[in-house]
Amino acid sequence: MAAAEYQLRALFLGGVLLQLFASTEILCAVRKVPSEYRTIQEAIDASMNDDIVQVAGGDYILDEPLQFHGIQMSIVGSETALKTKLIGSGFPKNDQIRSLVLMGKDDQAGVTIVDVEFREAKGTRRDNIPFLDCKSFAAQSSSGGAILIEQGAKLTLSRCIFEDCAAFGGGAITCMGSRLLAEDCLFTGNSTSSRNGGTGNFGGAVLCSSNAVATFIRCNFRDNVALCGGGVAVDCGADVSFESCAIEGNEAFGGSGGGIFCNQAKIALTDSALLGNTTIDGICGSGVHVTAFGAAVIERAVFRENIAANRGAAICVKEGGFLSIHNSIVQGNRSLDFSAGVACEGEVQMERVVFTDNVARSGAVAVNVTRGGRLRMTNCLLVNNISSIGAVGCEQNSDLTIVHCTVTGNPSGGIVRIQSAKLDIVNSILWGNQSEWGSLASLGDLGELSVMHSCVEGDQVIPGLGNTNANPMFVSQNDLHLQASSPAIDAGITQLGIERDLDGYARLCGPKVDMGAYEFGQCKPVVEFVRADVDPDGQITISDAVAILGALFLGRRTECLDSADVQDDGVVNITDAVYLLSFLFNGGSPPALPWPACGLDPSTDDLPCDSFDFCGAGQ
Repeated sequence: MAAAEYQLRALFLGGVLLQLFASTEILCAVRKVPSEYRTIQEAIDASMNDDIVQVAGGDYILDEPLQFHGIQMSIVGSETALKTKLIGSGFPKNDQIRSLVLMGKDDQAGVTIVDVEFREAKGTRRDNIPFLDCKSFAAQSSSGGAILIEQGAKLTLSRCIFEDCAAFGGGAITCMGSRLLAEDCLFTGNSTSSRNGGTGNFGGAVLCSSNAVATFIRCNFRDNVALCGGGVAVDCGADVSFESCAIEGNEAFGGSGGGIFCNQAKIALTDSALLGNTTIDGICGSGVHVTAFGAAVIERAVFRENIAANRGAAICVKEGGFLSIHNSIVQGNRSLDFSAGVACEGEVQMERVVFTDNVARSGAVAVNVTRGGRLRMTNCLLVNNISSIGAVGCEQNSDLTIVHCTVTGNPSGGIVRIQSAKLDIVNSILWGNQSEWGSLASLGDLGELSVMHSCVEGDQVIPGLGNTNANPMFVSQNDLHLQASSPAIDAGITQLGIERDLDGYARLCGPKVDMGAYEFGQCKPVVEFVRADVDPDGQITISDAVAILGALFLGRRTECLDSADVQDDGVVNITDAVYLLSFLFNGGSPPALPWPACGLDPSTDDLPCDSFDFCGAGQ
C-alpha cells in the first residue's frame, strides 16, 4: 500500500477517534471489584473523572443504591458467561429507597454502565410521579425500580439486562427531566405495582417523564406489565426515540398502550417491531397509544399480532393526539371490538402502509376514524382484513381522505362511511371486497362523499370525475400490481407532494399517474442530493466520513447511499472515506457532482437514494 494511502487511512481513523473521544481524557484509572475494592460503591468513591470501575462476574446483593456524586465515569461488568448482577434483595423491606442506582442534579456530566444485569429492585419513594394531567402527582409512590434518574442527570447504558424489577412508576427505569441513552439492552419481566398489590401506574419497563430525553437503540422490551405503557410510558413533555427495537409481549393491564404509551409527549419509532402486545383487560392501543397533546412519528415499523380488548390493537390515537406513520406493515392484529389496525380520534397521516390479515369482532377492522378524527391515507394497501363491516370506516363527524390506495380482497367489505362523516377518495382502487357492504358503502344522508379518478366495483359507475367500474386487472390475486392493459393506468390525476408509489418507485411513470397503490412501469425515483453529505445535515464534515464507515462496517442505514459514493465510481468503499478526509484536511479534490449544492446524479449506477431530506426529497 502506498505511503500516502497509509497516511490518509491513519488520518481517517484518527479523525474518528477524535470525534468519539474529543472530550475524554486518555489516561484513566481502572478500579477492580472485588479484587481491589470490596464493594462497587467503594470503587466509585475512590474514582475521579473518566475512571472505570470494572466489576467481575457474580451476584452483588445491594443494601443501598449506587451513587456517583458528580463523577463522570463508567461501570463495566463481565462479558463472560458469569455475568455481573446487581440484585436488590438486600434492602430493608420498608426502606424508602430501594433503587439500585440513583442519579440526580450532580450527575449531569454523565455516567456509563456496560454489561451489567439489574434484578429484583423495588424503586425509591418520590412525590413527583405525574398523573395523566401532568399537573397532579402521586405522593410517596415508588419510582425507578432499578434506576432512578432525575434533575438533569445523564446516563448511558450498553448491553444491560433489567429483569423482575418493580415500582409504582417505571418498573425498571424512571427518567425524570434527564437524558438517557440505552443500546443493546433487554428489559423483561418488569412491572409497575402499587402498595396494595394493584398494577401501579405507567411504564412497566421504563417511564420517561417531565421533559426527559431518551434514545433506545436495538433494545428489546419483552413481557413487561403496567397500568399504561406495559413496555414504555412517555409523558409530560418527554421526547423519546426508538431505533431498531423489538417491543413484544407487553401488557397494559386495565389501561392503554400495551407496548408504548405516549401522553403529552413525543415519540419517534424507526425500524422497529411491536409484536404480541396486549390490552386484554385494558382499553386501546395495544401496540402504541397516543393521547391528547401526544405525537408519534413512526417509520419502517411492523405491528403484528397485537391484541386489544376494545380498539386500536396496533395503534390508537385519541382526540388531540397526532400520528405520522410511513413505510410500515400492520398485520395479523386482533381486536375484541373494532379497529384491529389504527383507531383514530385525533389526527393521523399515513403513507405507504400495508394492512393485511387483521381481525375485529365488529366495526371497521383495519382503519376506523371516529369522534371528529382526521386521517389521510396515501399509497396504502388493505387486503384480507376481516370484520363485520368494512376494512375502513369513518363516522361521527370524522374526516377521511384516501389517495392512491388499493382496497381489495377484504371479506367484510371495503370502505364504509356512516352518517355525518366526510369521505374523499382520489386515484384509488376498491375492488373484490366480497360482502353485503361491497367495496364502498355510504350509510345515512348526512356528511359528504366525494370520489374522483377511482376504480370502484359495482353495477354502476360511482358519480364523480374520471371514475370507472371496469376490472382494474391486477397481475394476480396475490400480486396487486397492474397488468399492462389495466384501465387504471394513466387514469389518475396528479396530487401535489406524492412522488412515490407503495414500492417506492416514481409515482409518475407515463403520461399521467395511475390509480391504486402501485404505479405501472416501476420507474426509478429521481432524488436530488448533495454528494458526501451522508448524514445529511447540509454540512460536509468528519461526521460524514464516520457515517460512511458506519454504513460499511456497522450495518448502519443511510437513506441515500449514492451520497456516500464520494468519487462517483458506482461503488461505496473505504476509499470514499479516505477521499473525503483528504479533501477536508489535505487539500484534496472535492467530491464529485452534485456538490456543493443539491442536484441530480449525473452518472448511472445502482446505488439507491430513497430520500434526501435536506434537499426536500423525502419519502
